[in-house]
Amino acid sequence: MSLSLPHVNWFGKSVSIPDYGTTSGRHQYDAYLAQNLIPKVHASEGLLSYNHPFGYGDVPELPQSQQDAMLVQTAKGMLPTSSAPAALGTDLLEVGYQLRQGVDLAHHVALWDIMSRNAFFLTGNGTNDDHFGQDWLGPMNNWFSSVWAHSTGVGDLLAALAAGRAWCASLSRYRGSLDLLVDGTVPMGSVSVSKVTSRKLVAHATAVPAGGRLQILQGTVDFAGAAELSANTKVIGSYSASQLTGRSVTQQVDTAKASFVRTQVLDSAGTPAGLSNPVWLLRAAPPGGIPAPRQT
Repeated sequence: MSLSLPHVNWFGKSVSIPDYGTTSGRHQYDAYLAQNLIPKVHASEGLLSYNHPFGYGDVPELPQSQQDAMLVQTAKGMLPTSSAPAALGTDLLEVGYQLRQGVDLAHHVALWDIMSRNAFFLTGNGTNDDHFGQDWLGPMNNWFSSVWAHSTGVGDLLAALAAGRAWCASLSRYRGSLDLLVDGTVPMGSVSVSKVTSRKLVAHATAVPAGGRLQILQGTVDFAGAAELSANTKVIGSYSASQLTGRSVTQQVDTAKASFVRTQVLDSAGTPAGLSNPVWLLRAAPPGGIPAPRQT
């Protein structure tokens, strides 16, 4: 769905070309997406991805200060309004861009973290809005998406995406798998509510590159909204491949404050090459509730 920005991809069993009617301009398009097209896709049991959130241009990397300003502007535009939910009601967000519209991977991931700190549950995915479809080892933006699903049937794949049972990675730099499990019952992508102040996280990672690391990151869920449009994630654990006994590591996580936790794989140069989806560890139910696929 790409009449204007944002471009939105439809995943489902009954994908069709949308009819935009007399819609014109960004404002009308946003409203039409949020109030008409996206609800129709959901009614057909489909999912939608909010694509290349900073734009689609193939331009050189912009100065960090300009990227910071774009991050604030884009995050503000994705917050809910009186006429549209967060991210217009989409289910996924493209985060796997090494560089798009002059914006680097760190700022794409930071945008995702801002959504997570506000308890907007978007499944992070790779470069699904690809305009080439060939030689994915070659392009810079070659991040693919994987899910833990019961089968390769479309229904099971959609269910896994909706539940956040997904990770994404650069095809040329990481071919392993990622997963999270909290207290033995709360899988990656889920939202758990508990008053306990410490929880046991098992982080799973295979094929961590030689010289690379698995990092565990945590961000406070503080519902800051427009008052603080920045990522608040911090590294709370870092492990070499040799420390991943049985392809996993166990770590206690401080949950005295509501938070989300995710992992990332770094290559030997210290550059992120793979990202897990978060698990949210809240102390009270979020104002917008917990989507059914993410409940434990």
